[in-house]
Amino acid sequence: MSNNRLFLLNESKFLAMEGRYKEALEMLNQLLLSISDDLDGLRLKGNILELEVYAENSEITDDDRKAKLAIVQKCYERILKLDSNNILALIDFGDYWQNQSHFDKSLDYYDKAIYLLKEKRFYLSLEDEFVEAFRGKKEVLQKMNKESELNICQKEEKAILSKI
Repeated sequence: MSNNRLFLLNESKFLAMEGRYKEALEMLNQLLLSISDDLDGLRLKGNILELEVYAENSEITDDDRKAKLAIVQKCYERILKLDSNNILALIDFGDYWQNQSHFDKSLDYYDKAIYLLKEKRFYLSLEDEFVEAFRGKKEVLQKMNKESELNICQKEEKAILSKI
């Protein structure tokens, strides 16, 4: 199953990047039918649905958009229920809440990811994951017009990244 699992994950990513969301999700659902708690599969499903919802040429209805976003939320919640320290899901959930304009919730997820990264807990790349967590946090602080906190955040990011 592991070779098939990697094939399904990679092929789903490829299809999604081509904007073929329906095909990508169908392929990914094959994986999730056999391994319902596959963290990478759940995360990718959430990512693909968000890509579809926010695609510039998206012609989905408001009801369909809400339904897809509800599934996205469930995917990220499921991952964090299985692994509350999943850095990538924390960052993705921060992005999700930012896109929903729930900035305080969003900051909570970015801050938890940054805290765990400071503890040297990361998935693939400490540096890249720091960059992503700080990217999200800075965007939210900017949207909230919290300039002094944004400046502190930028200095913290610079100090941390200079030591990696």
